[in-house]
Amino acid sequence: MTTRGIPTSLSGLPIQVDYTARDFEAIRQELLFIVSELTPEWTDKEPGDIGVTILEAVAYVADILSYQLDRAQNESYLATAQTRESVMHLLRLIGYEMSPASPASVAMAVTVSGAVTLPAGFKVRTSDNVGGDVQEYTLVAEVELPATGTYCAAADINKVNTALGISTAIAEENLIFTAGRSVTETLGVSDGTPNQVYQLSNFPVCIGPNDDITISVGGTSYTSKTRFVGESATANVFIYRFDEAQNAFVIFGDGVNGTVPTTNAAIQATYRVDGGSEGNRAGVGSITSHDVLAGVSSVYNPNQPSGGTDPETVQEAKKNGPRSLRALDRCVTLDDYESMALLTPGGGVKAARAVTGESPLDVDLYISMGGTNPVPNGSWYPAIQAGSDVIGAVGRWINDKKPAPTRLSVFPPTVVNPYIEATVYVHTNMLRQTVELQVDLALQVLFNTITDEFGEDVPLSSITQVIENTQGVNYVDITAFHRKPELKLIQGDKDTVEATTFTITNNLKMKKQKYTLNWISSTSFNLTGDTLGAVKDASGNLDVFTDTGGLQSVIYYNLSDSETASQDTHFSLDLGLPNANAVVSAGDIWEFSVDNYLGNIETAPHEIVVAPVGSTGRITSTCANLTYTGGI
Repeated sequence: MTTRGIPTSLSGLPIQVDYTARDFEAIRQELLFIVSELTPEWTDKEPGDIGVTILEAVAYVADILSYQLDRAQNESYLATAQTRESVMHLLRLIGYEMSPASPASVAMAVTVSGAVTLPAGFKVRTSDNVGGDVQEYTLVAEVELPATGTYCAAADINKVNTALGISTAIAEENLIFTAGRSVTETLGVSDGTPNQVYQLSNFPVCIGPNDDITISVGGTSYTSKTRFVGESATANVFIYRFDEAQNAFVIFGDGVNGTVPTTNAAIQATYRVDGGSEGNRAGVGSITSHDVLAGVSSVYNPNQPSGGTDPETVQEAKKNGPRSLRALDRCVTLDDYESMALLTPGGGVKAARAVTGESPLDVDLYISMGGTNPVPNGSWYPAIQAGSDVIGAVGRWINDKKPAPTRLSVFPPTVVNPYIEATVYVHTNMLRQTVELQVDLALQVLFNTITDEFGEDVPLSSITQVIENTQGVNYVDITAFHRKPELKLIQGDKDTVEATTFTITNNLKMKKQKYTLNWISSTSFNLTGDTLGAVKDASGNLDVFTDTGGLQSVIYYNLSDSETASQDTHFSLDLGLPNANAVVSAGDIWEFSVDNYLGNIETAPHEIVVAPVGSTGRITSTCANLTYTGGI
């Protein structure tokens, strides 16, 4: 059997090539070494020598070829691919499509005098500049408001009543307004061939739970699908795809899977553009302007808009694409529910956490959003298997993929609001007002990224770092960092808990603890810490707190060997029920958690840290109490 010999020169000397030489300098040195072996009489190897120049030209071309070969090889595998185009095509091999941008949405409270019909396209907007341009939101579908009053989503009634100083808000689930603008255009005329493709001319196209691409062919509506697989030859369906530059294309069937549009039929498309994460930046109470319409007195947003996301990044797609193979379009395990929630079309879901509910047949699914506000809008009603806005879209998407006996509940994340108290020292040559704005934006970015997943903690060091890294800041002295205690319902009436005022002060000695609030009557309760135990008085009896007692100290007594009681006051509690008609009964159970006064914020698996933005576009003062000194 013949064997391949070692390459040799004309003089018979073997040529040993170092194949690890990949860059210009290494290749140049290798070529000079080989030349020395082959032609020892060539001794002048100065840069000006014509032979060296030729060798350098060869090294230059080899360097480029080496780079291109490496790049082509890297782009062939998902783990090493860098370009959006490569990642997009690789993921399509497993049926995964990278998500486009989605528009923000917000549930509004609208006050009217008399019966009013809000037309589709009715616009509301921020009254001034909120962290950028004025934000505008459009009503998706016509809504009839039959009589004088303030209308809002049922879940927001208590917030609206408190914010507007009323007690008569009326439930109306359809007051959903969406960022961006709706566009209608004629794409062309069908030529009757299979697999017709048309490009949408406006850019960037956004897909949301309330806004999909709608297509009409000769007056016949076509339904959007994620794929043609399983569709009949007569099904009026289409799919859409996005390329690496976010251009959108509409694709029709081939007559085997999906019908072919009738020849000479006009094809018209309606879709939404100009969405993205920027639409989330309108803080609570900042959307107060609206189109002039007889009978509409005022508008108000009780929540910050959410759901606005930018196109899925390469890094996110590398993680989400393989994960989509776990569920295979059905939900059996808790991981399946989490994976499928991330794939909700146009949902903009960033993270999901599924846990077992009250029984083995109950699944509680918590979702958070991408963009600058992780808290989704909407509701899901398990009893009727229906819902509204983003949460409703996730519920409808997963409800068709779960086993029939399973009872699905979809919730927003349990929000942990941070409290920061600090003095920021500004360099003497910096404009203080500019530094204040930059610090606020830096903190918003921190809270929007450090808690991308459920159950992520926020270390105190990250707060110090992000403030001190802001241009113009000399140093910062943080005196308090902890979660703001919030009431949570365990057993009783939800509306009462949401409308109850609850504050904690004098908390310098506050220690990390989960407290259970046990109602022993309609006006009084006991407190029990999960590690410190029940709160007792100096005599060792359960301490009794009341809802009208004003500031009441939460004290733990320590008994020495001489049985002399010494008190340790952790904080003062002030709890007030909303009104005399509040529904509280003996046996009701509420809950709240506290952190150490100055330390890290630690979260539970279903919690996520959120710094709420107010009407000015900055973190609300109840969460960030920052004092600035120095500067100009």
